[in-house]
Amino acid sequence: MSLKSKLSRRKLLSTLAVVGAGAVGAPLLAACQPKVVEVEKIVKETVEVEKEVEKVVKETVVVEKSGDAAEIRFLTRVGPLGLFMKEFASIFEEKKGGAINVVIEEGNWEDVSTKLMTGAVAGTLADVFWQPYFFMPYHAANDVMFELDDFAASGAVDMSVWYPWAIDLEKLDGKLYGLPMGVMTGYNTLIYNTNLIEEAGVPEPSGDMTWSELREVAKGIKENTGAWGMDIGHWYWGTETIIRGFGGHLFEPFTDVSLFLDEPVQEALKMIWEVGNVDKTMPTAAAMEGDRAKMFASGKLAMMVNCAADLVCGMADAIGGRFGYKYTTIPTGDYGILGTQQQADSVHVFSQSKYPQESFELCAEIAGVDASKWACLTTGMTPGACPAAWEDPEVAEKYPWYGVEAEWFKTNVPELPPMPANLRHTEMAAAYEAEWTPIKNGERPYDQENLEAIHAVFQEILSKPRP
Repeated sequence: MSLKSKLSRRKLLSTLAVVGAGAVGAPLLAACQPKVVEVEKIVKETVEVEKEVEKVVKETVVVEKSGDAAEIRFLTRVGPLGLFMKEFASIFEEKKGGAINVVIEEGNWEDVSTKLMTGAVAGTLADVFWQPYFFMPYHAANDVMFELDDFAASGAVDMSVWYPWAIDLEKLDGKLYGLPMGVMTGYNTLIYNTNLIEEAGVPEPSGDMTWSELREVAKGIKENTGAWGMDIGHWYWGTETIIRGFGGHLFEPFTDVSLFLDEPVQEALKMIWEVGNVDKTMPTAAAMEGDRAKMFASGKLAMMVNCAADLVCGMADAIGGRFGYKYTTIPTGDYGILGTQQQADSVHVFSQSKYPQESFELCAEIAGVDASKWACLTTGMTPGACPAAWEDPEVAEKYPWYGVEAEWFKTNVPELPPMPANLRHTEMAAAYEAEWTPIKNGERPYDQENLEAIHAVFQEILSKPRP
């Protein structure tokens, strides 16, 4: 385990304030504590006169469950998307023949980062936990996770089952902190309603189109059917994928210089702005009914861009057979570039776990080939980060788009994620939402003054040290 400074209560509170979680006081932290008892202990203390004196002090002792089995607490994802974690935790217990007792806890996408930070400060975080990639580098830098390099090198787990680049994604400063569970090519998949395409009499979308050609498709749909044409570019990592297709970046990954005013960035952003404010084919905030996924599933939105997982998992059930749909990539015809970015959910070992070796082995079970395939076939999630699961014929048969992406992964590696050098992802995401989204939505003028102001805000964040 590294000797980096621990995540302090002061740092926790300041971080939560940045991401808008609000102030977290002692009652919340206390609620995370296990039951304790106080006992008296006699210790010896050497004083300046070199005379040993006895001193009675109080020591806090955690009351632990007794028994022969080692107890490993596992913070899983809540709901259907956490089913595979629970299933393969049980399988892991069976393989260990009663030597391990896995205790299941749950956390959802929205509160997992707060739960991890509060648990780390209180020392009560589960031995094994999952998290989206967005939060991993920050938690690694603040000693929330156990360094896993020695375990990975021991031969106890076959590390070759994962995409090498996905393993690299779980590293910070050259150290391994987790195992990848689900990877993707980026926010570059487009789903479209084939019924509306046919009704409008427009060409089917394809990845070799230009954005201008896709915009014409969206216009035809709006004019001829009344449905909204398409929805794109809603948050900064999703927008970054589109920008990369124009040959630009909001900033180079793991660097500290804003490129917001660069020509490729502005060309992409202007295109997104025009879709909503000139073409008027993208739903406005006022017109949004629930969210864009619900609008697509109800047939009120013809095309939508997101990552493959969000467009495949649960989509058939949501549509319920009301219309046909297909997938393609976002347009590459402008510059011959498919914007991509690495991302993965992952599993980790708490830096204070009493059972780091066993916890690492549980991580390997949860992120392994069998669990990845099971998760995909059962829930529609991406088939983990294992080539053997992605390339499995059953996966491609049930979810053909995953088969398409599996072929892409055979010869391609997504670009590095848009993570700042100082790891301040949440601040960049908040700044994007506060500064660019009102312009994209037509609530503020799209002019040079506002664009330069956004650039200044981004640069201020990127210039800060690591939190």
